[in-house]
Amino acid sequence: MRLTLLAGLLAFTGIASADDGPATMRGLGIASCSQYLAVRKEQGITPNKATYNQWAQGFMTGLNVALYMKLQKYADLPDSDSMNHWLSAYCSAHPLKPFHEAVSDLMVEKSLSLENPKAK
Repeated sequence: MRLTLLAGLLAFTGIASADDGPATMRGLGIASCSQYLAVRKEQGITPNKATYNQWAQGFMTGLNVALYMKLQKYADLPDSDSMNHWLSAYCSAHPLKPFHEAVSDLMVEKSLSLENPKAK
């Protein structure tokens, strides 16, 4: 049931064109996974990398707040290095998917511990 809540929250993260009504996703979330991977290849710490990190962390934090409002529990969110490792692997396997789907799937994985506390 708890994962149903998260799945429901994530369903609202779709992208709507101007013809479909209001946009439900803005920012780097609408970029493709291949665009994220291109930025990850940049040498050193760059503004592009920082922007993707901040967007992903903010998106997961927002989902976590929504989970807390409903379940009074938080998912255990990854640190930046772990997050980027997971997202890079996901995006390598799914380069055409939008970045928000990669971050959403990471959040679903992290929220599995809410369903079964021993699943961490």
